Amino acid sequence: MDLVSTLRARFIEDILAEKELALTPEQCQRIAVSPPPANTACDLATNAALVLAKTCNLQPLPLAECLKPLLDNNPFVEESTVAKPGFINITLSTLALRQLLESLLSSESPPPQSPRSINIEFVSANPTGPLHIGHARGAVVGDTLANLLERQGHQVRREYYINDRGEQMTTLARSLHWRYRQLFDKSLEEQAPPQGLYPGRYLEECARQLRERDGDKWLEHPSPGAHAPDDTSPKNNERESHDLSPFWLAPLQTFARDQMMETIRHDLQALGVRFDGFVSEGDLVAGGAVEKLLQRLQQQGVARYGTLPAPKAARAPQNEPAQERLLQEHLILETQRFGDSENRVLQTREGKLTYFATDLVYHLDKLRRGASELIDVFGADHSGHALRLQAALKACHAGKDEKKETAATLAVVSCQIVRLMEDGKPLKMSKRGGAFLDLRSLLQRVGKDAVRFLMLTRKTDAPLDFDLQTALAQSHDNPVFYAQYAHARCCSVLRIARQQHGIEENAFANAEPALLTAAAERHLLCNLALFERTIQSAANSLEPHRLAFAINDLAAALHAWWNEGNRDRSKRILPAEKNTSTQPLTLARLALVKGAQRTLETGLNLCGVTAPQEMT
Repeated sequence: MDLVSTLRARFIEDILAEKELALTPEQCQRIAVSPPPANTACDLATNAALVLAKTCNLQPLPLAECLKPLLDNNPFVEESTVAKPGFINITLSTLALRQLLESLLSSESPPPQSPRSINIEFVSANPTGPLHIGHARGAVVGDTLANLLERQGHQVRREYYINDRGEQMTTLARSLHWRYRQLFDKSLEEQAPPQGLYPGRYLEECARQLRERDGDKWLEHPSPGAHAPDDTSPKNNERESHDLSPFWLAPLQTFARDQMMETIRHDLQALGVRFDGFVSEGDLVAGGAVEKLLQRLQQQGVARYGTLPAPKAARAPQNEPAQERLLQEHLILETQRFGDSENRVLQTREGKLTYFATDLVYHLDKLRRGASELIDVFGADHSGHALRLQAALKACHAGKDEKKETAATLAVVSCQIVRLMEDGKPLKMSKRGGAFLDLRSLLQRVGKDAVRFLMLTRKTDAPLDFDLQTALAQSHDNPVFYAQYAHARCCSVLRIARQQHGIEENAFANAEPALLTAAAERHLLCNLALFERTIQSAANSLEPHRLAFAINDLAAALHAWWNEGNRDRSKRILPAEKNTSTQPLTLARLALVKGAQRTLETGLNLCGVTAPQEMT
């Protein structure tokens, strides 16, 4: 039950019904009902008078006095008081507490509201090497968002887009071939790969598997290095006209791609991330989808052959080759008409497709397959791609019957960089340079739960420092340990209540929440009351860090309550000895523990983190 949202909605309805105030729903949007500052003797507080004062032409305190009776008439409010500079403090009624506790003890999920078909694409790392810690952030963010959206009742498809075309794939094939030759030529064993090839040693295993499958079959071809000339034999006609690689590299490229994708799938599975589908860029191009789109866009009048203004660097007098290339006509999509900063090239004069063109086709393919809403989780280096892609989708729908078809909703979540820290110092990472901590090694070192939860402890648009010592610490400094320990504590209390006091969980239905009067108990109750709303806001705003923050707030409230019992025996959840006079209060406290346990379990599961029953 989202008690807080229900209370707020009823309060706003009553405000709008006051004809003397003459307020509109839009003016009431900023009204919040939230936890009060620490050490405030109430359960919740609202800023209604503060945000409406200017509109009503009143000072906040007098307006708060006017609004107070509306809260006093709310069945969820026991008492309300006005506090400077204009807050209204709220004490929840017994009815509110009882309904809240009943909802916490219920195993039913909230009913879905306006379900949508959502395609969420995340990770989508080029299959040129293993995933590293930077990819892990996008993987965790995307998977957690999908969990949150599914809990809201939406139909969610998790998808990985395989960028298996372009120069980086040619470089991958060349790099594999060089490692393959290394296995047969001892003189190459200690040599570093030629400049321009991927130097990471992860391709050594791929080369061994290639040798196991094909023997010395590929030795007849000279090592092409990074920029070798083409094999000019007649059978080179098999390659695409814009591909400058030797024709025989194609099967090596396919082999390397498949091996890298197998590694990526394995690592994602170890991280607890699942996908409903993998879509290949190469397959989309081979199927003719790109050519059809280019023809359609020209017919719609939003794509044309022309030139683009030269960037500053290209306009320099000494940069004649760049100027000459810019004078050539390319197929251009007029995205500037639809909100982009400039128009974009879809296809060069030589017929080479840009990544932008194939990515646009992929997004349209998602819509063709039934998605009504698209979400992309990008890394920091792709943040500029969002605006041009949103503009391109609008361009694709220009000139169509708006009653039948409208531009898709595309939301983009950008994940900033992750800095790996050890002993207080940053560890340098470079996938191209071969010096990076891959995801598999990180998982082996600190475990799935630590990786997943720590990736959610910062907003996605802020850099994140991943500290290895923090991830391994068994203390309150480690957020995931702190949250898991809170859940394990709840399980321990419930287990002791059953084994030593004979109190089964079915007895909690008779608990009386009005007996929970201690400040720590009420604080925990209010954290639980706000949790479902946090799940909704995290899903709607595409901000999964809100969930991690709420879990830690809930864990802190649980631990604080526990510590109060250590200081004051009368506030212990379970009495040291059986005492029938404390049985109703004990039952109420145990019901609160069970509500906290279920809520923590829900939150941790949505994060993809284990909710342990005991800590070892």
